[in-house]
Amino acid sequence: ILIVFFIIFSTLIEPLDLMFHCFRVPNCLYYRYIYILPFFFISIIARNKIKLNWFSLLPIALIIMWALFNQLSLKMALFSILLITYFFLLKVDLKYLVFITIVLELFYNTFVNIKMYNGYGNYNTVVKYGELLKDYLPKENEFYRIELDDPITVNDSFILGYYGVDSFSPTITNSSKIFLKEYLKIPRQNNMNYVYQERTVLDPYFLGVKYELVNKEIKEHVALPLVVKTNSFDYFKPTKSLIENSNNLYKMINGENFFEEVDYEIDCINNHVIVNKKCNLKYSKKNGYSYYLVFYTDAGYLFKTDKFAEYTNAIEVDDSFEFDYDNLYIRDVKLYECDKSSLKSQVNDIEVFKDNYIRLNIEKGSYLIMVPYDDSWHVKVNGKEIKKIKVLNSLIGFETDGGVLEIEFIPQGLLTGTIISGTTFLIMIIYYVRKRTLL
Repeated sequence: ILIVFFIIFSTLIEPLDLMFHCFRVPNCLYYRYIYILPFFFISIIARNKIKLNWFSLLPIALIIMWALFNQLSLKMALFSILLITYFFLLKVDLKYLVFITIVLELFYNTFVNIKMYNGYGNYNTVVKYGELLKDYLPKENEFYRIELDDPITVNDSFILGYYGVDSFSPTITNSSKIFLKEYLKIPRQNNMNYVYQERTVLDPYFLGVKYELVNKEIKEHVALPLVVKTNSFDYFKPTKSLIENSNNLYKMINGENFFEEVDYEIDCINNHVIVNKKCNLKYSKKNGYSYYLVFYTDAGYLFKTDKFAEYTNAIEVDDSFEFDYDNLYIRDVKLYECDKSSLKSQVNDIEVFKDNYIRLNIEKGSYLIMVPYDDSWHVKVNGKEIKKIKVLNSLIGFETDGGVLEIEFIPQGLLTGTIISGTTFLIMIIYYVRKRTLL
């Protein structure tokens, strides 16, 4: 009973849930440990020779309940019910049942993955645009991100082999959430990915998004590289203003504001409500400058997803433009101007770029590594490990006199885990050999 309740509460209490995932939020396939329950019930029934009755139908009821609440896929629920029924009807020995189940699970998962790679389910977007994107993928020892202007991108980066915003971190960590949500105001659409829709030119700039696919066309951006030279590590708390956060981030790198507020008149907003989609805007326009209308609204309404308490929306505008929605309540509407041509590009001449290791030459100065902070990252200069600085409570920073920079990811607890697993495996072999000898 304690085991059953522990598994159930693990799906409801986040710390317990994270424990099953090495204290990291998985990209998808949540509550994957839930398979323990049907096997546990089958084990009890098998050991105690319980006949098929109302009590033994409890695991089936629980499986259906989890499926209804989206904590277990319907296919897995039906699969588990089928296994339980199979056990009772044919009275298969438990050890054979477990073996058959593992084989079926491997076959099922392989089949599902093959289907996904061929464009089924949410991977349609990936397969549809894969041919178009292949010419823009980073070459060897290059780093930049590509992103689809689509709320449902799922794991496209894993299939296409590029580094998109959805793979800003291989798992959703606290640091990646802080940077994307609190500083750039990019909300979570669900537990699988972030809603990435460019709202100002600085969104892709800070995230290193060099190319963006919009309406089947490739849009090129000025993007920051993997390692960025900064003026300072002055800490500032995130505000509710996307523009203020963006200016503070820009000042860290370039020492000045990027956006400036300007006066304007608009004819489609009355008492904080968009009364007409089509708008006319009056302002003092400068040649070569871009203009963004920034306002607060509800992200749940805009993106037809989970509601967010408050969301900063920014749209690039001209003398006349059109809103996507009318009769929408908005507030704190402001107009900002910026000079896109002033964006300064930095380039990293990366010598080695692997999944967990990067090497390049850098000068003396302060630097930001544009990946979420994690204690598992190790930074070395000229072969000696140097102190990491947690910048903005989310990114990796360091100061150096220059030289050969090496960045390596070594998971925390890897050595300890390897020793424990190796020792356990050795004990099992010794136990098995000794048992055979005694027999």
